[in-house]
Amino acid sequence: MAMVAKQGWNMLASPNSLVAKIFKARYFPHSSFLDAKIGNNPSFVWRSLWKAKDVLKLGSRWSIGGGVVLRSCQTLGSERKEGGGLMVKKIFDNEGADVILRVPLVADVLEDRLVWQEEKNGEYSVKSGYRLLKELQGSPRSFGIEGSWKHLWNISAPPRAKHLLWRICRCCLPTRSKLQQHHVQCPSLCPWCDLEDEDEWHVFFVCISTSQSWRAAGLSAIIEPRLYSFHDAKSLIFDVCRREDRRDAGRFAVLLVVIWRSRNNVVWQDTRDDALRIGLQAYHCWYDWFLARDDHNSGVVHNIPTVWTPPMPNQVKCNVDAGFNNACGTTNRGWCFKDHLGRFVSAGVSWNVGFLSVIEAEATALKESIQSAISLCLSHVIFESDCQVVVQSIHNTHCEQSIAGRNDIAIADALEVVDHDMQNQPNATMINELRSLSTF
Repeated sequence: MAMVAKQGWNMLASPNSLVAKIFKARYFPHSSFLDAKIGNNPSFVWRSLWKAKDVLKLGSRWSIGGGVVLRSCQTLGSERKEGGGLMVKKIFDNEGADVILRVPLVADVLEDRLVWQEEKNGEYSVKSGYRLLKELQGSPRSFGIEGSWKHLWNISAPPRAKHLLWRICRCCLPTRSKLQQHHVQCPSLCPWCDLEDEDEWHVFFVCISTSQSWRAAGLSAIIEPRLYSFHDAKSLIFDVCRREDRRDAGRFAVLLVVIWRSRNNVVWQDTRDDALRIGLQAYHCWYDWFLARDDHNSGVVHNIPTVWTPPMPNQVKCNVDAGFNNACGTTNRGWCFKDHLGRFVSAGVSWNVGFLSVIEAEATALKESIQSAISLCLSHVIFESDCQVVVQSIHNTHCEQSIAGRNDIAIADALEVVDHDMQNQPNATMINELRSLSTF
């Protein structure tokens, strides 16, 4: 209705336009648009315009020359010109009427015109018309959705991740259930599992194809307990943003971005990413963004090595990494020792059935490599890992509580063993290598 009223306002503002002249000649030749009747055999367009003029009547006022908004002044002015002031004499006594009628009229005063009082410039807008209608229906003047919006926009995450959370909380994410509500012909079942209808709650928190990605991203301790307390995506998201650390909430937001992107790949490209890949990609996306943002804010630019750099003479470098075997369902860890000439010294591998989180796997690999160095009686060893979260957690230089957080018992246990081995091996030195693992 507010949008149709915009067309009616255009006829009032531009009475000499071709459209305004056609409608006036057909439907209100002897009156104004605001006073027009529905008439006989009206067209669908005129029915809509005639109904929308009620909106204009609610918010429009007459502006008389100098800008004073007063509906009755038009009547007084016209009576003075045409009726010799009869209306003025009827309202006021003879003395008062003579004083009023002796007031000279300014010849260059602008013509009276309709103004829209809901806007400062006096021009009608669909936004102000809609708000006026909602106010008359008893709705509050503010149409925002209640929630922890301040905490949501304050999380440590890229803008596109925050925007996705906003879309989810505003219920404007085009899931299949939402599309069907807007009469879009599409299937209702989840494109991943084909078991339940796809809505925000299902695609991010219930679907079997995505729930395993939480553990791979190291976020199971944040998400899983809340599944018993909340049953809609908006409430869960607001609770995470309000109660969790800004960085943990940021990792959570990036995970939802990767899940939604993978879902779109299933729909439009017919490609499927397993849950482990989704979790790993989400972790590395957020972490790369965090490093770039941290470097930008601090003004420090790290020289990121692209090739293996040898240690100093009389030192040994140990490169540590962890990986996952989707076919066998195992978490694999490996390490390799080389001297300052790049010559092979020793290496080792280990694995276990099941998927650990990324941080847990990297911490376990680092622990086992240190234990291997001790068993080989190596000294002056530089341990190099691509997981700065684990390194910072051991050095404890970033904050009192690591980025990964020590809520996960398995991670805390692995880091405790690493700390213990480092204290017993004073000649060992640990640094970290920053690698570009993925792009966001």
